[in-house]
Amino acid sequence: EMHFEMFCPVLENHSFFARYVQDYPHIVRQLCHSAIQNMHVAVGDVIFNIGEANEQPKMYIVAHGSLVYAHLLGKITDVFEGDTVAEAVLWLKWTHQGTLTAKVDSDLVEMDGKRFQDIVPRFDHQLFCPWTYASSFVEAMEDQEEISDIMEQPSEEVVQVACQKLMVARGGTRGGSTWWGRG
Repeated sequence: EMHFEMFCPVLENHSFFARYVQDYPHIVRQLCHSAIQNMHVAVGDVIFNIGEANEQPKMYIVAHGSLVYAHLLGKITDVFEGDTVAEAVLWLKWTHQGTLTAKVDSDLVEMDGKRFQDIVPRFDHQLFCPWTYASSFVEAMEDQEEISDIMEQPSEEVVQVACQKLMVARGGTRGGSTWWGRG
């Protein structure tokens, strides 16, 4: 319960997790206990490098501080409190497309992608479907000018598209979707 109270305010900066907390707090509690932890970084610390494909991939949400993301094609993006980096590790096998470095001492919430992928499919999802969101996320990523660890499209829009797809797929009723080979 302590982990849930500690991590939820940061997770809810992301529209997917805000909705997921609302519909499935019992799953988010498990994620908070088993897949999420705090990470403190000092100015100049490199969180990940271009071309890195971690065995234990992590998604990051900035809790406090600021970082800088340098894309492999040279685009520089400042990353601030509430921003999410490397969400793709939750939905795809991912190789980082840039380098993320702390501009100041910062606190991040990191989610283990493999643990997320292990915990989430154990549950039925009748209200809001993460697999439909994953499909919308991948489509939104493919629509970007360049593939990046930072999504250009706000997560709110991806959540809205996922909800619309789910309603169409279910014909207004509850049913299944596919993700990680599930149906």
